[in-house]
Amino acid sequence: MLILLFMIFIFLALIDVPWLVRKEYWWELAVYSGLMLTALIICVMMVIDAPFPAVSTEIGNFIKSIFY
Repeated sequence: MLILLFMIFIFLALIDVPWLVRKEYWWELAVYSGLMLTALIICVMMVIDAPFPAVSTEIGNFIKSIFY
């Protein structure tokens, strides 16, 4: 499953990255790379059944620390 996941992300990069480089959209390429890396990490964590932290609890604690 991980091999298929990596192949999909490589395929997406092969479609998008050459166009961004040809047009010299360096900032967009950096943002694209960061978002794709984040998505890849989350997808790999989902495939290997890694536990995810409760984001809503952390956001709630952060808001409480600011306003209370």
